[in-house]
Formats: sequence, C-alpha cells, structure tokens
Amino acid sequence: MNCEQYKEIAAAHADSVLAASESTDAETHVRQCPGCASQLQLQKVVAGRVRRLPAIQSPELMRRRIARQTSVPMPAEKPHRMRRIVAGTVAAGLVLATAFWFADRPPAIIATLTADVEAADRQDLPIDLETGDPGALRTYYAAAGVPFENSVEDLAPQGLDLVGGGMSSIEGRATTRTVYRTADDQRVVCRRFRAGEVDWPSGGQALGDSELFTRDGVNIALTRVGDVVCAMASRLPRDRFLHSIHLAHR
Repeated sequence: MNCEQYKEIAAAHADSVLAASESTDAETHVRQCPGCASQLQLQKVVAGRVRRLPAIQSPELMRRRIARQTSVPMPAEKPHRMRRIVAGTVAAGLVLATAFWFADRPPAIIATLTADVEAADRQDLPIDLETGDPGALRTYYAAAGVPFENSVEDLAPQGLDLVGGGMSSIEGRATTRTVYRTADDQRVVCRRFRAGEVDWPSGGQALGDSELFTRDGVNIALTRVGDVVCAMASRLPRDRFLHSIHLAHR
C-alpha cells in the first residue's frame, strides 16, 4: 500500500470499519510512513469531535417557514436551545476547520520531517547505524546503494554531534536519514535524496539557497546542493538552526 492508496481509506481506518485484510495493510503502511501515521491521528481527532457534537436545533424562523410550506405543525422551541445552537455551531466550525486542514494536508516531505523530529526528540527514531564518525556513516550509505557521495556532513564544529543514521523513504522513494545531537540534547534530522524524486513543497520562505518552512514548532529547511536535496529539521531556535544550515551547505 502506498500513500495515495492510504489516503482513500484513511477515514475508514480511523473509524475501524475496514475489512480485516485491508486493515492489516493499512496498519503496516502507517508503521512505515510517519506522514500517514500523523494524518491517521488527526483523522481520529476529527472523528471524535464529530461524535461529541451536541444536537443542533434549527432557528425558529426556519422552523416556521418549513411549517408553512409543508402544513406540518412544528413543536415549540424551548428558550434554552439557542445556546445549544451557538455552541453547536462553534464546535462544528472547529471540526470543519480541522477537516479542511486534513484534506489540504501538508506535503509528504514536511509531514515526514515533522514526525522525524518528534520521534528523535523522544529518542525513538529508528537508527540503523549508531556512530559518531561521518566517514563510517558515508560508507554505510554507499553500501546501501546511495548514489551520491555527499550523504553526510560533519557538523561537529557547529556543536552538532553525529548520532547515526539509516535508510528510510518518502512516498516510496529512498532517502538517507541522519540524526545529530546538540550539547543540550536537542536533535537535528537531515534527509538527503536526489532532486526530483520527492515533490518540492510550495509556500516556503526563501533564505539564500534554502527554503524555510515551520510546522508544529519544527523548523524545516530544504536546500538543493547540485543534484541532491538536503532537508534539515529541528526544534532549535530559528537563528541557531539557520546557522547550522549555512555550515552544512558551505
């Protein structure tokens, strides 16, 4: 199952109404795709809010018009129901806003990097090779079939110590995923892949050779270095993060 196929069944998956075989495929996909996993959680929130919405009563004017046109008497409206109308409308608006955000979900690279940082901060982001040696990690990536040499940067001069890395994917495309750690134990995640293999999102802020995005408190910078895209993400303060990017792409 790929991301496009999962989008078609995400709502049914959140409501636990998929057939057993399809549910198994969906669970397998979200375990391997941080972007779709985050969207599943959001869909569950939306479904939960919809279920908790109070009954919304119709306005009195509308009730009278319906009664005149259908010749069916409508029961009298209780005075306190207007408060329920207002509360229900506000709640519905919040749910719809969340639902529209889900429909216009962030590009895969942004969602994936956000999930990477969240997992790295919890120290449960999978790392295939734990090493502080950039050369050793480059060798590992080369053996895994990475077709470019500049797969790992030594960011120790900037105070970013290498933790390790491994192979991952975005929308079925292979990427490297390298993790760094600051002296105060904050994480920086860097993914690298061939330009054109993963869709480049729009709406970023141009900063030199990079484009900067921010989502859920995570700063994300995409930079094209030759035919390779370097995507870095962290909760580091903006100025400190941008300085790290500058060093990484010198």
